[in-house]
Amino acid sequence: MRVIDKGREYATDDGQALRFIGLGQTGTTTEEVIDILVDRLLAQQQVLADGFTDRAVTQLLRAKAQLVSRAQVRAEGGITGKPQRTESVIASVREAEAEHRRVADREAAHGVQD
Repeated sequence: MRVIDKGREYATDDGQALRFIGLGQTGTTTEEVIDILVDRLLAQQQVLADGFTDRAVTQLLRAKAQLVSRAQVRAEGGITGKPQRTESVIASVREAEAEHRRVADREAAHGVQD
């Protein structure tokens, strides 16, 4: 494997290119590459079932689930395509929930109802 453009474009040892999508660039996604790897490993499992391969499939599917979750949180937080950590959205949501609880507790203490 050879790096052409770190994080964006790679070449396999036999010269095939793998290009990832980016701002204004076409290409594949990490999730799509994981899908390809899972399909390949499942095809191998049909020929010769192996525990190591089974665990590799499980780990790849877990990795994809994390990436899908990250994309959903980023989209819901309005930070897709922005150089902002996903955790910042989660922290903001937790802060908002905590503030909501504080307001609800104050209202309950003063007899205010919804």
